[in-house]
Amino acid sequence: MRSSEAEAINQIAAFIEDFMSKSGHEVSAKRKGEKSAFCFENQLLSFIRQEVSKQELRRKYLPAELFGEPGWNILLDLFECTLRGRPVSVSDASVASQAPPTTGLRWVQRLEELGLLERHRSPSDARVNYLTLTEHAQRQLRAYFNSLAAEL
Repeated sequence: MRSSEAEAINQIAAFIEDFMSKSGHEVSAKRKGEKSAFCFENQLLSFIRQEVSKQELRRKYLPAELFGEPGWNILLDLFECTLRGRPVSVSDASVASQAPPTTGLRWVQRLEELGLLERHRSPSDARVNYLTLTEHAQRQLRAYFNSLAAEL
């Protein structure tokens, strides 16, 4: 592809991204050289579900302890819930880790220390804390899934 064609494609991609965001649709773009990959919210959700399905399939055939990724599981669950507009409590995140509760809680704390999660008190119940992904974590997860889309 000639550079003038690549530039034209990137201009069109930027126009589409701008149009979609102004019309209320969430869209992320990751440009890699001459490749463009757009992930609309439903595509991001599909990628997340595929990732979770792969993990479940591995555990169906092989011992679960071979594939322990509690931090990744928490991030995936929080990202999916963020896209769907659902709150996630600390205990929900611990369950999503697919690890023992104390391990899940340690991972929540570690992800907070890394600046990927923020904890917020429930306005209606002081015993409950909710977690949200930081803006940085959301950007990084979008970039990751956009990179996957670019590889397809």
